[in-house]
Amino acid sequence: MRRQKASPAPTAAPVLRRSSVAAAVEKAVRGVRIIGPVTDPRYGMSLPIDRLLFDWPQAARLLAEWEYGVAVDFGRDTEAEVGHCLAEWTERVRAVAAANEEEVTSLASAFPNLHPAGVGARSDAPAACELLANRLALLGATFTPFASRSRVLDQPISSWEAPRETVRDVLTDQYRERADACLGAPRLDVERDAKLLLGGAVARFSGLDG
Repeated sequence: MRRQKASPAPTAAPVLRRSSVAAAVEKAVRGVRIIGPVTDPRYGMSLPIDRLLFDWPQAARLLAEWEYGVAVDFGRDTEAEVGHCLAEWTERVRAVAAANEEEVTSLASAFPNLHPAGVGARSDAPAACELLANRLALLGATFTPFASRSRVLDQPISSWEAPRETVRDVLTDQYRERADACLGAPRLDVERDAKLLLGGAVARFSGLDG
């Protein structure tokens, strides 16, 4: 009777030392690519800017359904109506953003069908890092900490430099602490968290991550 060969032991995921955490986090954060516009019928009542930029006929039909006087042929009257629409939506967004952030975090921790987005936006880096670290401690990498405030098409990439740096700094501190406490800092966990905080969390929440 032949003896069956033993299955090879699973290879453990590489664990980072404290000295190598910063480089690994930097690589993981820089490796996340900004994806193109993604549409989802469940969010049909919103008007993402990418529709205005990349699919004006569809945006025009949606605006017309909302009783804005627009036409597919973009003229002065349509331009004015689009400006009117954007002004109204800006006020709505500001009203939502004014809600207490601590309440948003508490609600998100209690109700998994809520996805906080933009709750980590701060103009100064220390405050942004502190807020992001607190959110991570309460929610894990299940939210989208930053939302672009770009006003023109050529700004999105440059405007994401500061948020990327904030994510990098917070993850570096977090995984250094894990390494110091002998809790392990697997490279795959670093890559996972970087992807989640830079767009992957909302994709997973929406079921769009494949």
